[in-house]
Amino acid sequence: MASPWASAATAAAAFCLAVLCFSSMSGCSAADDDYDGFDLIPVDLLKGSASEFMGSLKTTIDIVRQVTSVVSRFGGFFGGGDLRLSHAVSDCLDLLELSADELSLTLSASQNPNYGKKDNGTTGNLSADLRTWLSGAMTNQDTCLEGFVGTNGLVKNLVAGSLTQIGSSVRDALTMVRPTPGRPPKRINRNLREKLPYWVKPSDRRLLQAAGVKPDAVVALDGTGNFTSVSDAVAAAPDTSFRRYVIYVKKGVYREYVEIGKKKWNLMLIGDGMDATIFSGNRSFIDGWTTYRSATFAVKGRGFIARDLTFENTAGPEKHQAVAFRSDSDLSVLYLMARMERNFRTGLPVLRGVRQLRARVGLGYAGQVARLPYDEQLGPTEIYPGGGAVAMAVPIVHRTFLLLLLLLHFSSVLTETVVDLKNYPITSATSFCHSTPYPEACLRSVKLSVSIEVNPNILTFLLQSLQTALTDAGELSRLFAAAASGHNIVEAQRGTVRDCTELNGVTVSALKKSVSGVKSGKLADAKAYLSAALTNRATCLEALETAAGPMKATLLGSIRDTYQQVSNALSALPRPGAGNRRGRRRLMSADFPGWVSRRDRRILLQQQDDGDGDAGDYDGQGETLTVAADGTGNFTTVTDAVNFAPNNSAVRIFIYVRQGIYQENVEIPSWKPNIVLLGDGRDVTVITGNRSVADGWTTFRSATVAVSGDGFLARDITFENTAGPAKHQAVALRVNSDLAAVYRCAITGFQDSLYVHSFRQFYRECDISGTIDFIFGNAAAAFQGCNIVTRMPLPGQFTVVAAQSRDSPYEATGISIQNCSVLAAGDLDGNSNAVKSFLGRPWRNYSVTVVMESYIGGFIDPRGWTRWAGVGGDDQGLDTLYYGEYQNSGPGSDTDNRVDWAGYHVMEYDDAWNFTVSEFITGDEWLDSTSFPYDDGI
Repeated sequence: MASPWASAATAAAAFCLAVLCFSSMSGCSAADDDYDGFDLIPVDLLKGSASEFMGSLKTTIDIVRQVTSVVSRFGGFFGGGDLRLSHAVSDCLDLLELSADELSLTLSASQNPNYGKKDNGTTGNLSADLRTWLSGAMTNQDTCLEGFVGTNGLVKNLVAGSLTQIGSSVRDALTMVRPTPGRPPKRINRNLREKLPYWVKPSDRRLLQAAGVKPDAVVALDGTGNFTSVSDAVAAAPDTSFRRYVIYVKKGVYREYVEIGKKKWNLMLIGDGMDATIFSGNRSFIDGWTTYRSATFAVKGRGFIARDLTFENTAGPEKHQAVAFRSDSDLSVLYLMARMERNFRTGLPVLRGVRQLRARVGLGYAGQVARLPYDEQLGPTEIYPGGGAVAMAVPIVHRTFLLLLLLLHFSSVLTETVVDLKNYPITSATSFCHSTPYPEACLRSVKLSVSIEVNPNILTFLLQSLQTALTDAGELSRLFAAAASGHNIVEAQRGTVRDCTELNGVTVSALKKSVSGVKSGKLADAKAYLSAALTNRATCLEALETAAGPMKATLLGSIRDTYQQVSNALSALPRPGAGNRRGRRRLMSADFPGWVSRRDRRILLQQQDDGDGDAGDYDGQGETLTVAADGTGNFTTVTDAVNFAPNNSAVRIFIYVRQGIYQENVEIPSWKPNIVLLGDGRDVTVITGNRSVADGWTTFRSATVAVSGDGFLARDITFENTAGPAKHQAVALRVNSDLAAVYRCAITGFQDSLYVHSFRQFYRECDISGTIDFIFGNAAAAFQGCNIVTRMPLPGQFTVVAAQSRDSPYEATGISIQNCSVLAAGDLDGNSNAVKSFLGRPWRNYSVTVVMESYIGGFIDPRGWTRWAGVGGDDQGLDTLYYGEYQNSGPGSDTDNRVDWAGYHVMEYDDAWNFTVSEFITGDEWLDSTSFPYDDGI
């Protein structure tokens, strides 16, 4: 008898021979076919040519099929009595078949003239569908390899090489598909008590929410139905059906393992309630099953829907991975589900591949109950890489692995999730660099890195790009220092070099934070920091436009080179669909993003001065610095209080500004984080200034109050610039602070009143007034419950509320105006026929502004939006911007005569949800585990 090692050698030789056969091919026959339908793919959907994209798909499909043929031999070569290896091989074959299907679906949809029409298994969004299917195909390779843990190492290593080739090829195809042009990354997260995902058909919505649904088959343990087991009912269901097939499962505990195969489309299971109809199993990793195969209930068929059921795995914590529910089903919905999953090792269900937890999943009003771990097990929350998840209104108890009770729907993106970028391989540095905005800069950076040669993945690329950018930014600091001396730069506007120096310092800090974010897999944070860095570039370049001097050309070239690396890094970040963000609840009394801590919320919500000299009920919360113009406080100016505050404080520094008019220009620098300004009310505590561009200041430096320190909070204060409309740009408040919140404040000026410069910002119940572009900048800024008041401009001028300056499709920025009132001041309201007024105009090509659920006064022009009439021409950004309106009211809200630009949208619910505070401002969560009441949904 031949020894096991002899058999292993034979198998290895056979496998290697097969691998060599197909890996050495110069091209697969499928890739050489003539392609039809290239003209069906929108020109702006792909980064490369349609022929290259489809050729890549066909080649990858061929490779998948050949790897499948090779892997199928392993059961005979190595199987023997090794149960786990047999299961791993079986899993891998299933997963490879799924990959082939998903790639074929991608190819078919790309060539299908009927794409997006009813009942063809798509959403109508070609970009989203292609990216979803390709992401699913990538995930399958990881799952296949996981199955070989604890098996023959030789087999795993042999399989790994081929799967890496498949994964790299799929990754290349995925990077070619652009997000939907002109729109920010799609992040769907909705309240199923009111709305379901847009791709759920009306008939399915009725089935999910109606009583007395007529089933096609009935399952009952007592024999009173058509079947006594769910598996039998599933087997009897038609294959590849476009019609919904309903199986009613009567109450009872069904001790069976159910697998809904890939050909069983559009099945719906309805139970008698999550406490009454239960599927129970106890397979586990310890008992020899792969994680994938341990599922009590597994779904592959697309369009799966379930309601009123429990999926349970009772293996127990000592059995490690033990899955209750696994889904490979695209476009699936689970509603009112209990999943008593005893999965103490991996925590989350294995919801894989497509619009699901391991890829893209939303947890709407999901009660997540964490259970006690086994013995000394630790319990960090784990979510698999390679996809995304959204948790809405989710109370989490005990910091351990998530166990989900109440899954309401799937199809969204990852929220507050760590993504391992080492799982994103790069097969060719050259081809990868050509997918970035600046290929030559990318190639220069790649050549400097040895680690990219050793570990060719997105992580090593990003770290190298960011390190190169940091080195260049350091050189820029030296150049700006030189420019500040002598006459190297002749400023036409005061503060030009100072602005650039300060902004470059903020960029250096942002790049360092980005490195940390990339290493830790916190992609949303990294995206916010890099978006802010690009905004700093634009602001510096604007200031330098009017300057002169011998160093100007050198500075411009260095700025260009430095920020090309930043742009490339930002474009290479997997979208927060392989990335980020979580759910939302609306607080009835006052809403704040989740990154506003409970203590900070209490600060913002405190009552007015209670007479003890601390601006409210702050007793026991630490010393407060008091500013009083009459000398009764610690300081007579706000600037002195800010200067006295400690640098780089990790705790809140409260500055109480008593009633009075403070005529000063206040700057809160980046090394003064966590400053809280508290006034006696917006009508009585006023900080006022009058700097303007007309008087020689840069727009950036004209601000009455300028905030660069992160974590800034303000309440009950007026920020004012009195320069007047004739002085052009004159900022009242500038914020380039990350995670800043402004509550019950007034921001008053004329042109450019509020400069939402960069990072993530939130404005609640503020009065904001001005004439032209009086809310402007490139932050991710959300406004709720604000009065936005347009003032009378100079004769011959028009008025514009918002001028957002997003300058690339990769940035995570924009202006979201929700539940606000857009009004005209009295003098303008009486002359609205003589003055044109608009909601917004595109300051940059990818400008993003939305107005939702707001009152719009009749003074707004019926077109709603206007072109940018300055540099770049009237057509600047009209095709690439994203302007949207959703369910507004008032005489100015009629959208019938709005602009007909490609970038303008009358939004649907799903689109609008992307711009709610919980979705649009990265990293937030709405006041979980507090005593405040909440409203659900938009």
